[in-house]
Amino acid sequence: MRMNAIVTILLFVCMQSCKGTTHIPKYVGIYQIDVAQSKLGHYQDVDSVRDLQMIIKADSTFEFSKDVPFLFSKNGTWKLQYTQPIDLPPFYKCYFDFVNNPREEILRPMDDDIMGCYFNSPVSKGNFPQVELLQFKRIK
Repeated sequence: MRMNAIVTILLFVCMQSCKGTTHIPKYVGIYQIDVAQSKLGHYQDVDSVRDLQMIIKADSTFEFSKDVPFLFSKNGTWKLQYTQPIDLPPFYKCYFDFVNNPREEILRPMDDDIMGCYFNSPVSKGNFPQVELLQFKRIK
């Protein structure tokens, strides 16, 4: 009888703690640039930008379909980091480390299913103009 009470209490505690768990987003996939929603500045009318894709791989690497001046490099690594801000519910951030880039870029999801995501002001190559916003839609 006493064992049943202990098991019941343990199950209750476990169920309560599971309610607050943040699910791990699934970023892996292929994303197409959303030119209409992106703020590309100098590159807004460049036709070659329209078919830019970002491939996020399960081995914690990523690559873009082409080398563009407004992204520091074409590929790199990514990792998720659990964040628990004081005033917001906990969530995961996806950090992108471009090859030879000392600054990590944060890829932010637009929804829970990661059907879209964006970079704010990613670092460009050399002296090329920076873009304000790169927005992507998941296609696979």
